[in-house]
Amino acid sequence: MHLASQKPFQIPSEREDAPRCQKRLGEGTYGEVFAATYQNREMAVKRLKQINQFGLHQTQYTELIVAQSLSINQHHNNIVNTEFIYVQNQLVHLAMEFCDCMLIKIFEQRLTKLERKAVYKQTLEGLQYLHHNNFLHCDLKPQNIMVRFMPTGDHQYTTYIKIGDFGMGEFINQRSSGSIFTPHKDFKWTAGYRPPEIICGYTDLCLKSDVWSLGVTFLELQSGKNIFASLTAERYEELYKQKFSALINALNNDEEIESSFEFMDMFDYDADEREFLQAMLEFDVRKRLNCDELLEHPFLHEDFGSVYEKVGQGMRGELTKLKESQFAAEEQEWHD
Repeated sequence: MHLASQKPFQIPSEREDAPRCQKRLGEGTYGEVFAATYQNREMAVKRLKQINQFGLHQTQYTELIVAQSLSINQHHNNIVNTEFIYVQNQLVHLAMEFCDCMLIKIFEQRLTKLERKAVYKQTLEGLQYLHHNNFLHCDLKPQNIMVRFMPTGDHQYTTYIKIGDFGMGEFINQRSSGSIFTPHKDFKWTAGYRPPEIICGYTDLCLKSDVWSLGVTFLELQSGKNIFASLTAERYEELYKQKFSALINALNNDEEIESSFEFMDMFDYDADEREFLQAMLEFDVRKRLNCDELLEHPFLHEDFGSVYEKVGQGMRGELTKLKESQFAAEEQEWHD
């Protein structure tokens, strides 16, 4: 398999035909995201903030490298792709494809089991693409998975699930065992999505740590709650003493672990879906399935062709109406 080359990022020159930024969609520590137009197309533009006199933060630099290596030079339907990077007013901008909403929005419609399968498959294909290029995301959660409704003609649309926000991750050098060793590396997963091996402080990591976070995300999308984010400090301490200490000892000594983490009974799933999600949420990372194995799981053996034309399509109609009402309000404000 061809792996993307991670060349040092070169800051581009100023761009005259830059996208026209319009409404601000959001803001974080390291940048702002705007709805924009470029050559009569909708786009999203992320404007990176200059953090200090030395320029970009490592998080911003990582995002630029991912955009350059995995998005501009290559392309995948299940990640948020960047079309080009440019500089304007001495600030770096990423011109990205425009996504319609977060994945969590379409789950508000209570998807059917088949539609959930389609979402699982597309999201795993996006993560598989990142992992095949040796990129560990490190921050998978509902807010970092987007949806785009792509027109296919005759007022038909296909739903694409897309992983985004790559700044917390990093490219890694895999060993033959599939694990990586990064001493003194501070992996920053969001609390509630952090895998057990990360909580334990285990440094011999593997790409399957992302799989745990995605499994927690799938549970939250369907149930509306993250059971790990809601744990009290006392419960965390209890789990650490009972479960995590046993896990770190087993991992460090390459031993079997007798302790497990049973929680799937808290959720209302059919047996096959429960088994599939449990495979993503295996407490022992060595036994957890990777993306390749999950995509071959019998649970996902379906013909999803027509399903992709249905997932979240009701939400697409609502979003279209919302855009039209916002446009009308802006037009009225301009005339007033």
